[in-house]
Amino acid sequence: MDNKLRTAVLTHLTTRVYYGELYTDDARYMAKQSPYYDAITTLLTNRMKYVSGDQSMKVDSFGGKEILYSVRYGKDIMSADQIRGVETIKHSGLLTLITNDSNF
Repeated sequence: MDNKLRTAVLTHLTTRVYYGELYTDDARYMAKQSPYYDAITTLLTNRMKYVSGDQSMKVDSFGGKEILYSVRYGKDIMSADQIRGVETIKHSGLLTLITNDSNF
């Protein structure tokens, strides 16, 4: 799986991680980490630390190039326009930007 796609999947509201993404199948059970192990576990750790609210995704253009952005709102934040009632509103959440242009 492409790293950009993997990032989008791991930060998605309903994510799944499969054994083959974390460990290789050419060794004993959980004995050999995949090349993606560190990146995946870092993303999941940050996801647990900063994200627990709703999500919005959109494709937009910037400078003539398409960008997919995914915003996972922070703890107990259920919409992009929610500004009251949550003490952690300015200090939680996760933004993922993805483009296919490596020169962006």
